Amino acid sequence: MVHDEDDDKAFMDWALAAHAPAAGRITVHPAPAPAVPAALAHDLLRALGKRLPWAGSEEGTCWMRDTRTAWRAVVAWVQALEIGHVLLTRAHLVTAAHLTRLFALAHLTGIRLTLVCHGPLAPAAAAAVESLRPVRVYTLTAARRIVPAAPVGPVPGRFPWWEPAPFPPPADEACLPPPGHSPLPDEHLGAVARRLHSRIAHPAHAAALAAQVMTSRSLEHIISLPPSAFTSTAVPVWAAGLIEAGRRFRDLDGRADSRRLFHLTGWDRIAVEEAALACGLGADHPPPPDGMPDSRHAPPRGAEDDRT
Repeated sequence: MVHDEDDDKAFMDWALAAHAPAAGRITVHPAPAPAVPAALAHDLLRALGKRLPWAGSEEGTCWMRDTRTAWRAVVAWVQALEIGHVLLTRAHLVTAAHLTRLFALAHLTGIRLTLVCHGPLAPAAAAAVESLRPVRVYTLTAARRIVPAAPVGPVPGRFPWWEPAPFPPPADEACLPPPGHSPLPDEHLGAVARRLHSRIAHPAHAAALAAQVMTSRSLEHIISLPPSAFTSTAVPVWAAGLIEAGRRFRDLDGRADSRRLFHLTGWDRIAVEEAALACGLGADHPPPPDGMPDSRHAPPRGAEDDRT
């Protein structure tokens, strides 16, 4: 736990510079006043380079409002993308409820947590933190010692999912055939994989599209396939993280022994179709709404679901 008692900009600069997804470390900069129960999960997804749906139907975007689903998505991505360290800035503004879910994430995944506090914690949040008996540091020198600079350079054997596709999509971005119709040329696979990683926050939806692109088969066919069709030897490097995220998401729902990798509801299928369009697969990109609102400032329609 890093205490920045004077709210020194140098502490924030250090924390933001520590963001190094290729090295398994991300920095989360949360909303100042989370407006929805899943807000911190949304912030984590953004730190992982995932964009929440910015256009689409109620059916295709409703999962964002469900706290349990949003946190399952975070867990699946953290595990699949081999994240081992999360720094949280402005931790003194995060509620005890959100911190409790963050601690549950750490317990489940084994990640290391570093909380950066620029002011005093609220009593309930302080009690939640104290229960973990954190190591505390109070100087920037000590903070740099416990969180050193991350190595730079390529990571052998891994697809660089941390290199984002442009967003919003540029007007001249190539729109490719819909998934499941014909094989994509090899020269397009890297760009498509970056779009899937950057523009789809739901692990099962991203994995389903990756499977379609990988096999050139329909969504219905993909849903019928057993997990054995997606072994490490059968999945190309560009799709490995996406398929693994889908597998982790399924397992978190208690379906580890299922005969199918994908369990998609009707709403999920709509979301997959809309995600394909957002990734330029099948048609022109849907126009983003003015101002690109996100869930922290313009919550989706409907009541918030705060199930735990």
